[in-house]
Amino acid sequence: MLDPTPDASIAIDLDQARRPAGPGRWARFRSRRLPMELVVVLVLGGVLAGMAGMGLWAARQWVRTQSAQVSVFATVAGINSGYGESGRMVIEGTVAVMNGGPLPVHVTGVGEDAALVLQGNQRIIPHATAWFPARATVSCVDSTAPVSMTAELVVIPSDGRRHLTAVVLPLTGSVWSDPLARACGANLLG
Repeated sequence: MLDPTPDASIAIDLDQARRPAGPGRWARFRSRRLPMELVVVLVLGGVLAGMAGMGLWAARQWVRTQSAQVSVFATVAGINSGYGESGRMVIEGTVAVMNGGPLPVHVTGVGEDAALVLQGNQRIIPHATAWFPARATVSCVDSTAPVSMTAELVVIPSDGRRHLTAVVLPLTGSVWSDPLARACGANLLG
């Protein structure tokens, strides 16, 4: 027969909390003693790496911002010769190109077959002017001289990226306007 009295060795006390077998991972890690010099070196290394990273980021942002601010203007500066051929007038002269941006740029004229061709390649410092030899082929429309022409330039800022820029060259009131008006008004070009 079964004995109704429980054996004391088998009894479980449910009111008692279970104790861990040993210290946990975090307690073992905290119990290690790291040399203070190593801790200081690690913290200073992290701070210096963060400062260097922020400095590089700020420098890249500054270059990106400055190189995006390319501002180039052009105007007629002089005339060397002008002659008519096959229903149009060809003017050889000088065009002034101004750098209105904050950084130096390299400017090159584009296209040998365009109506207005600037020749040469020049570096222009900020807020300065460079003079380019130019050749313009102008056709009169309804016996009227054009008011402006468009020149294509390659502008290379400090970041080295090439920007193809179309610059409007005003002709009205320039030294080119009088010969053009006479040629177009006299109907010499057709």
